[in-house]
Amino acid sequence: MRAVPQPERSTTTLREIATPMDRIPTARPDEPLSALLPRLGTDTDGHILVFSGTQLLGIIAPSDINRTATERGPPTDLPGPGTVPTRRTPPPNWWYPGQQRPL
Repeated sequence: MRAVPQPERSTTTLREIATPMDRIPTARPDEPLSALLPRLGTDTDGHILVFSGTQLLGIIAPSDINRTATERGPPTDLPGPGTVPTRRTPPPNWWYPGQQRPL
């Protein structure tokens, strides 16, 4: 609503302001919460539609994710400091700015 100026609200149709379906992230009801996190986007303010086949079952909102994380704790299968090596070996012939290029 905030994006539509007050004088235009009575004549603006939902078709004009709706986000196209191909830009809305979707999920299946059997997916884990951690699988949704990479799909959260700004186009839909973090909302995800949940479908079983072609039937819309519901909408996941950021508040749903926050509530679940508060009640149950964050997902444990997300990558974190314990899953990333502390030191990575650079690829062969790798160089960084300021270093002389390998000959």
